[in-house]
Amino acid sequence: SRNCIAWTFAPVSDEVDFIVGSGIDVTAQRSAEQSKRRIEELHHRVLEVVPGGVAQVSMEGRVEVANVLAQEFLGLVFDKTTRLYVSNFGRKTIREDGSEFPVDDYPVSRCLGTGEPQPPAMVGVIRPDGQTFWGLFAATPLRDSESSRQVGAVVAFLDATDRKHAVDALRKSEERFRAAFEDAPVGIVLGDLSGHIRQVNAAYCRITGWSEAELHGKHFLSITHPDDREEGAQWNE
Repeated sequence: SRNCIAWTFAPVSDEVDFIVGSGIDVTAQRSAEQSKRRIEELHHRVLEVVPGGVAQVSMEGRVEVANVLAQEFLGLVFDKTTRLYVSNFGRKTIREDGSEFPVDDYPVSRCLGTGEPQPPAMVGVIRPDGQTFWGLFAATPLRDSESSRQVGAVVAFLDATDRKHAVDALRKSEERFRAAFEDAPVGIVLGDLSGHIRQVNAAYCRITGWSEAELHGKHFLSITHPDDREEGAQWNE
């Protein structure tokens, strides 16, 4: 095995033509420093390959570390000299219903206050360029490895913007269909493949003289005139 020695040299005096050297075995210290660098490098690599935003926040709410995805999502230019706090996002976040998302209700704020992991919450972040991006945010306590004392929190989130837009588009489409279905001046009936009625609009009820509750679950042939049942049965084949 190799030992790492830190040497220092000094002349004995101006009159004597030789020097004295002393060495200290710093093998353990050097090994510890190398291990620390490897851990820091691994930590850095993990942050960059995680498919989502990750940030480390101090107990005071200061953002100490943020990976590239977190910075891009939040629209930030971040470095170690940046004094960015969770509170800086006040009035820049909204709930799914469009109301303001208070800072105190953030998963990371609750985590710092309670010391407990917080489940995911959908948060809309209004970026400096005016665009709103949606993320699913969660937080977990960060503790000192020796004392177990909480020293901050780790925030992780996934970009849910595309999913949120898709859900909103689907909801609007369903609302338009529901309005067109319910307000249509002609009778409309929805049934399953076996021919049983599952949903009708008001116009269909007026035409048949049956209420929606009475029609639900009936086979359409049961309300078809006997003279027309044979022809109607062909549509159910």
